[in-house]
Amino acid sequence: MARGSSRQVLERALRAVARLGPPRHTAFVALRTWQGGHTRFAQNEVTQAAELERAELTVTVGLGARRASASSNQLDAAAIEEVCARAARLVRLAPEDPEALPPLGAQRYARATPGDAAMARAGAPERAAAAAQAIQRARVAGVQLAGFFEHAQVSISLATSAGLRAYHEGTEGKYACSARTQDGTGSGWSGASSHRLAELEPERHADEAIARALRAAKPRRLEPGRYSVVLAPAASAALLRFVTDALDARPADEGRSFYARVGGGARLGERLFPKEITVRSDPADAAADGRPFDDEGVPLSATTWIDHGELRALPYDRAWAHKQNRAATGAPRGLSISGGAASLEELVRGVERGLLISRFFYSGLVDPQRLVVTGLTRDGVFLIERGAIVGPVNNFRYNQSAAETLARCDGLGASEVVAIDGGTRLRAPLLRSHDFQVTSVSEAV
Repeated sequence: MARGSSRQVLERALRAVARLGPPRHTAFVALRTWQGGHTRFAQNEVTQAAELERAELTVTVGLGARRASASSNQLDAAAIEEVCARAARLVRLAPEDPEALPPLGAQRYARATPGDAAMARAGAPERAAAAAQAIQRARVAGVQLAGFFEHAQVSISLATSAGLRAYHEGTEGKYACSARTQDGTGSGWSGASSHRLAELEPERHADEAIARALRAAKPRRLEPGRYSVVLAPAASAALLRFVTDALDARPADEGRSFYARVGGGARLGERLFPKEITVRSDPADAAADGRPFDDEGVPLSATTWIDHGELRALPYDRAWAHKQNRAATGAPRGLSISGGAASLEELVRGVERGLLISRFFYSGLVDPQRLVVTGLTRDGVFLIERGAIVGPVNNFRYNQSAAETLARCDGLGASEVVAIDGGTRLRAPLLRSHDFQVTSVSEAV
């Protein structure tokens, strides 16, 4: 939604809240819109195509130390009045929040990265052409292919009764496909996410998914254990997102986090990872979901959180910053984990016996203080012996600390933007690590 139209919706909601009372209510209003389309294909044919528009208006009303929110996907005048009245009814029932803060006033934000004109213009013809090319390649290769191509123009608008006004618009898209051999023993996946249409490269990812499925067919059985691993960016992103998600001052200060020091406080200044590892956030990195402000309207700036392996800073939200007498940093966006110059072949050559893992599936946090994660491998696991890939093996369940995997990293390839579980976007590298624990065989392909 354009800035002017969004502004009208927000101002109408603010006026509706201002008419409440007495006593005087505060208001925080957020409007998110999404306009785009998707095409889905499976078993080598298109199965669905759709053009969609979504909108969500959320009104948070404050009354003293009480806060309550209500949402609506309708933006007409009557619906706006109703959602504001609903939030006002709820706030009278809400318990007092000892950490409640007044809404932010006017802020200054960095210049945003503009959206991609080609992505904004894209529609069903572009998606159909990409699907047709992928399906043709799959038929020639004799495999079954499924995939999803989605693109959108998005906007987020924020306003408060204290004078904050924030607006950001951009574009986003993702393309991914999975291939399976006719005998059902091999599968492969490849995909990309970006705000730029040219960076999705559907033909390349269809070719990679098909080639990986063919290589993964008829896997040999391998017993679980501890192995050296080379993780493709899709796999490293799914695991290392738990390292970046844990970047938060409050749980570290309270002793509930991997970043907490024994005896109290955060591990600031400690070298946690090899010197090759740097974790940054850059609100200008639109491909990795960057934007100039967080969901509270706090201005974001480019920040290095882990510098050459050393923990340099942790994010503070408004409530914890106020309690600790610190400046709020906001929740970081546009996160990236540094990559390197090594090729896949170079990383494989450094493994005496181990696994090349293409992708993880269904990963979940088990232990927040050690960042132990469990999940499953998918879409191609390959045995490495004496520096060479010797063939496909079965899938596994893994139980492994994401932090220990990063700490044992001794080789990095290029970073890529990965949409984790179709959502959060993170720049993550191809990497090599050691002593990675796979605990049981998974019979799934």
